[in-house]
Formats: sequence, C-alpha cells, structure tokens
Amino acid sequence: MKKKVSLILSILSVIVFITSGCTPKKIPDLALRPLLDPEVVFEKISRPSGHDAFIKAEAHISLDSPDRNYSGRVALAVKKPSSLRIDAIPAFGPADFLLSANEKEFKIFIPGRKKFYTGESSGKNLYRFFGIPLPADETVSLLTGTPPPLPGENIKLEGSWEGNLYRIDIRSRGKRIRSIWTRPDAEEMVRIETLNENGTVLYTAWFDDYIPTGDDTYPKTIKVAMKFPVWALFKVHYSDIEVSSEGDMSLFNLVPPPGIEPTVID
Repeated sequence: MKKKVSLILSILSVIVFITSGCTPKKIPDLALRPLLDPEVVFEKISRPSGHDAFIKAEAHISLDSPDRNYSGRVALAVKKPSSLRIDAIPAFGPADFLLSANEKEFKIFIPGRKKFYTGESSGKNLYRFFGIPLPADETVSLLTGTPPPLPGENIKLEGSWEGNLYRIDIRSRGKRIRSIWTRPDAEEMVRIETLNENGTVLYTAWFDDYIPTGDDTYPKTIKVAMKFPVWALFKVHYSDIEVSSEGDMSLFNLVPPPGIEPTVID
C-alpha cells in the first residue's frame, strides 16, 4: 500500500514539474518599465537643439482626398516655428507649383496658369491650395517629426506605458486634446493624435524610418490621416535630408515673377 502511495506521489510530482515548467517564470515586461516624466520626454522629442535648424530635403509626396489627388517629387525647406517652402520638381515643363509660408504670409505661384496668390498664413489657405487644413507651424512640426506647439490653456501632461510604447496624453482644462506615442527609449515620436475641444479626432500622424541627420534623427516616412473637418491622406517620403545652422530665409518669402500681378486671397 505504501509503495502504491509513493508511486502515485512520484507521478504527481512529475506532472506538476512538467506543467509548471523547469525554468522560473519570466517577470512581465511592464514591471521592468522605467518611470518616466512626461514633461521630460516631451522636451526630448521636441528637439530643443533643433529649433534653429534649417532643413532642406527632397521628397516624394502624395495627397488623396475626395476633391483632389496629387503625387510627385518636391524640394522642401523648413525652419521652426512656421517657415515652409515646397517647390514641385517637374519631370519636364514648368513646375506644378511653388509655395512659401511663414508666420505672417502664405504665397503660391502656379506657373502653368501664370497665377500668383498671397494671403494670410492660415490653415484655410494651406487647405485651399495644398489640401491640408493645418496652419504653417503645425505643418512644419509634423514634417520634422516633432510635436506641434501646445494648444489650449491649463495644460497638463500625463504619461503611461501602452504595450511597447510610451504614451503622453496632453490635457487642456481636463480634456484630452492630444496624445503622443514614442519608442521605448522615449527619444523619437512614432504617432500623434490631435483632437478638438469636443473630443473629435482631427488627425492621426505616423513617423517611421528615423535616420541620424546632424545632431538629431529625422523620420524618412511620414503619414498624416486627416479625419475632421475634411478627410485626406497625406504621405511624405524623404530621399535626402540636410540640416544646417544657417540658411537663406528669403526662401520662405516667395516673390512674384516679373509681369505677374499677385492676387490677394482672404
């Protein structure tokens, strides 16, 4: 009888050993995540050292929306906070457009029509000709893979881990107005979502293929999905990025060609 009991206990021990595994249980990854200060992370991904950077690049851009579609190569220059220049590179013949924007003025020249338009640097005018209803400073931020300026009042940043990404929720007067996801090292932004005061998502943007350029890293691939008030999908793929501390600021103030009278737009 005693032998039978011993045999049964031995068999049970083997079963328990097999089912429980022969190695210690792995500690969940989340338990190993460091406690991060969301304000410090936000400062890092904002790249304060790059605020004076003059960035020039060539890129392929595409825009898909219900009322317009565009795809082509462009020469692009940006400088924070709101200086932007985009020139279409023609395969042959005249360029499709030349566009400049700064903190005050938006200008665009359309050679094929011999039309030059100028107006306020606003999301309305950028949307009218470029299909993206975002102001110049927000567009420049997205094109450089950095968070746009903090909107709203009584801003509060909250941080947490979401899977393998660190998430920052930005709240204004208690309402979430923006969320940012960064890589585990909290050095690069991979996704951003911006909402209006009613909680409606305005757009989501993704950033990928970061490469070292100058003293920082910049995404080669950017995708912006506009959701409200209009739908649009805007993609940028850089083929070359140059960063310098100085540049020709006149690039951001397009001048009409001789004989072309500017048309002022509201």
